[in-house]
Amino acid sequence: MPHLIEVKARDYFLKKKTGAKKSTNKTFDFVLNNRFVELKGKGAPFSKIDFISLTNKQYLAIGKIDFDIYLICGLNTNNPMMYKINPKKLMTIKARQIISHEYDKNKIKKIIDNH
Repeated sequence: MPHLIEVKARDYFLKKKTGAKKSTNKTFDFVLNNRFVELKGKGAPFSKIDFISLTNKQYLAIGKIDFDIYLICGLNTNNPMMYKINPKKLMTIKARQIISHEYDKNKIKKIIDNH
């Protein structure tokens, strides 16, 4: 189930960008004007956000696949603002790399202790 902020971002984006369609490519959220779109939502205004993140697949796609990033800030305010980010320009600034470890639900099921 998507987080509430993701639902707010999606609804706001689709209201503003009526030509957007859900992407069949799991790496990106939407397609708009024949370009993939990665959507990022933040509850706080831009001046108060901390960071945005890309998956490794999205990061590696920069320069290989045409896509745009739309960042919608202020979703928990009465004045959301949408920003379009060119991923190639992201490559001009240094990213922090955070590594996470993910466990598949079906594998977790096999080791859960039932209480």
